[in-house]
Amino acid sequence: MKKLFSLVLLCFIFIGCTSAKLISSTTIPSEKETVYISFDNIQATVSTGGFVVGNTFFAGTDTASFNTLENRMLTKTSLIEKGYKVTQKIENGDMILYGGCESSEIQSVVTLLLVDVKTEEEYVLVKGTYGMGMDLNGDMKGALKNALKSIPNK
Repeated sequence: MKKLFSLVLLCFIFIGCTSAKLISSTTIPSEKETVYISFDNIQATVSTGGFVVGNTFFAGTDTASFNTLENRMLTKTSLIEKGYKVTQKIENGDMILYGGCESSEIQSVVTLLLVDVKTEEEYVLVKGTYGMGMDLNGDMKGALKNALKSIPNK
């Protein structure tokens, strides 16, 4: 029985906790190659349970921000590997990559939207999920990696 439970748990961890999904995509014009990255600045807070000392319950929480230097660098590297150029100034970009994250105790979901700077035409919408539940920052990073996998190469 323990072996069966362990096998089911391992399947859940390696299969059920991670996914990448291309929701919509149109052809990105060949002249559109420079991307400006704009990530959501809102911090996510999730419950991590709690503990009791004497008669007092202390609730545990984990707070993390999606718009971190590490996540921005990961995104920049991924986009460059896919053939895009990344700019620090919106006025130099052809497209904007909007990014946001929603998190719970179970998983984080990252949504990325690639749009034209001038016309706001949507080119690509992707979602990535990840949820080991060990660390909120780790879940966000895993979900971001999964979302980036679905962005098409230039």
